[in-house]
Amino acid sequence: MIMDDKLVFSEEQAITATAVGANVIDTGVADSMIGDGAPVYLNCVVDTAFTGQGTTTLQVAVQDSADDSAYDDVVISNAVDEADLVAGKCVLKVALPNGLRRYIRLNYTVGSGPFTAGKVNAFLSMAAEQDL
Repeated sequence: MIMDDKLVFSEEQAITATAVGANVIDTGVADSMIGDGAPVYLNCVVDTAFTGQGTTTLQVAVQDSADDSAYDDVVISNAVDEADLVAGKCVLKVALPNGLRRYIRLNYTVGSGPFTAGKVNAFLSMAAEQDL
């Protein structure tokens, strides 16, 4: 798959504790119109398997903002158990909803953590990613 680096939230981003994605996508306009017409998919894929202590989980939230300061959750994944966070696993694949505000980012929430290892790739594309 060919990807535009301006549509990447995280590239091999290590997640050991709760954190935001490495990149914020600025659509350049107040009402981004993402999701109008053809669907645009968020794909969040495990790059390197996660390891942790106990029953560690990962939850991914799509957030938007009008001012790149105050963000609100728009879409939230289910909490995924460490045992399921294996390389190639698509943690979240969802068509973005209509009406997102100008700035879009991801928030990774680690439950009962921390993780000792694990990396994700997250990006927007015109297709939903399939598990490897």
